[in-house]
Amino acid sequence: MTFLFVHRNAPAQFVHLIEQLDRDGHRVCFASQTVSKALPPRVRSLTLPEAAGKDKASVKKFELDLYEKYARWKSKGLNPDWIILHCGWGLGLSLKSVFPNARLLVYAEWWFNFDSEDMNFDPGNPDVQFSASSRLAQMARNGRYAHECLQADVLVSPTHWRSEEHTSELQSQFRISYA
Repeated sequence: MTFLFVHRNAPAQFVHLIEQLDRDGHRVCFASQTVSKALPPRVRSLTLPEAAGKDKASVKKFELDLYEKYARWKSKGLNPDWIILHCGWGLGLSLKSVFPNARLLVYAEWWFNFDSEDMNFDPGNPDVQFSASSRLAQMARNGRYAHECLQADVLVSPTHWRSEEHTSELQSQFRISYA
């Protein structure tokens, strides 16, 4: 089988999984913006474009650059059976449109919930008091994140607590991984 991992930084949480898949003889590719630890020799490293900025024009250009990069890889023979995406940065917005036959496992770790105990553990702390513009920016990020989650064939969260931070619509779809 062919596995495509997508994360901003390789190998991230997937280091042991990619090593095992590689040992088992599967074809493994890792698409990332940076590589912080050497990948196994047979794991193909693919470079994703860097996000240019947060304004609408930059976001649209980044999304188009991603789509074109995925389409280029597909035209050169990349045809994953499985895509494993760490969602949250918009890297997966066009994956299913380029690779419609691939199964998509989305590792969903961080939903921005301003009313959670995680964000409001110390109401007097100025570091956890969020401006209206900050809240709106995180709501927009949650929109991209939700889109990535809704495309998933399998939705995984690292803990029950993390899954419970998500919307009720997503909570019922999670499988919990204690990685």
